[in-house]
Amino acid sequence: MRAFYAVSAKPNYILTSLQHVEEQAIVNVASECLGFFVSYENDEQAEHLLNAIRQHDNPNVYLRAIVLLHNSELKPNYIRERFDCVFTEDEFTEVQLADLQSKFGKLNSWIAKIPNNDNTLSDASLRFRALRLMASRNARCTPNATIYDKRGFEYSLLRPLFSESDGSVEKVLAFLQSQQLVKDEFVKKAHFCPHCDSAFLNFKETCPDCSSDNLERDELIHHFKCGHTDVINKFIYNNRLKCPKCEDDLKHIGVDYDKPSTVSTCLECKRTFQDPEVKADCFACHRSSSSDDLTLRTMSAFSVSAIGANAARFGLDALFTSILQTDLKLYSSAEIKQFVIVEKARIERYKKSETSLAVIHFANLEALFDTLGRKTEQVFKEISAVFKSIFRESDLITAKNESLYAVIMTETSTQNAKLAIERLDDAIKGLFEGSLDFTLQVNTEITNIIEVDDLDVVIDEFISAEG
Repeated sequence: MRAFYAVSAKPNYILTSLQHVEEQAIVNVASECLGFFVSYENDEQAEHLLNAIRQHDNPNVYLRAIVLLHNSELKPNYIRERFDCVFTEDEFTEVQLADLQSKFGKLNSWIAKIPNNDNTLSDASLRFRALRLMASRNARCTPNATIYDKRGFEYSLLRPLFSESDGSVEKVLAFLQSQQLVKDEFVKKAHFCPHCDSAFLNFKETCPDCSSDNLERDELIHHFKCGHTDVINKFIYNNRLKCPKCEDDLKHIGVDYDKPSTVSTCLECKRTFQDPEVKADCFACHRSSSSDDLTLRTMSAFSVSAIGANAARFGLDALFTSILQTDLKLYSSAEIKQFVIVEKARIERYKKSETSLAVIHFANLEALFDTLGRKTEQVFKEISAVFKSIFRESDLITAKNESLYAVIMTETSTQNAKLAIERLDDAIKGLFEGSLDFTLQVNTEITNIIEVDDLDVVIDEFISAEG
């Protein structure tokens, strides 16, 4: 039976079940295919395969487009939006396939541009995977109504990333919004049980005295001429309305009388009142709550911000690199390597000066987002200012990645380079002392440039020594 397969320019890969496929085989298939097609008559089996793909940690797998082919009734919105496309098997033709090839091609181009993206790349953070899933599709993530989640709503695109329906999606979106990686847009407000957070509530009007909902409601009649007001039953006489006080016939509402409000009578304790107490019975935990005690929550739609789009492509710490590029000129790796060759030749010829290479690694840079939130960008700007104050215009800086930098310090001995790096370390630590509950871990190494044969080897050995 066709359970799961990948559409590819090469022969189709037919996988009967994800449980029977080696982990690396799935990665290899994903890296070569246009997208995944899931075809199952049973919705639970289709959902299982969808979740297995989305919960993979390699972006070549979890970011791929997934199409549902089915032969049952129209799927509700929350199901349709979990997949990239939904078709019945009867309506799916080569025309649709050609359209999808174009659509998936754009998505796969986005995936291919992820830095260092190969079959070993792992996105361990659920927050980061959620951001990348949204950004790769430029998607507006909206809350869809569903009866299968006790909160009554789900963010369908992101739901398959999570193994449990425990509110984790909402927590991740709240975190991304707090970091300004996504922006929110009001959709609606909704009430939830204050005890278990369920949205499935039965609202009822109850007696303020005995809390019974066995109430009878009557309209009040107000006779304009004599001013008498009473329940409508007191005005009914021989199938017409007649004032019990002055006995005038009431023929025209708005002319002879009006209906100012209603009154309720409790059939249990016989009390009459105008304002019943509204309560809500929860279908999940079976507790009753007053309407004032219910949790009122804003349901928002989310879309990726400009900062979020950059972070999704390059990593949560790429913001620092972009700030450095603005404040200081960053040279490409190729330019730095060429300069190393030229500088070594110059020094060896004249033997009058010394140039040093400094490798700087901010080992926990990404953790700044978790700790500092919206302050992160300002802190990055302050760190960039420290760079600018320590290094001279004649020094050349390159970014190996978002947290690893190499600096060629021209006409600088290793001893003086160490002093400069110590000042850099002290200045950065000073930014965090007192006011910020965080310590940025700065690891460095100084090498005489004459000893540098291959810049990449020097950096790789430095990273290996750290680990």
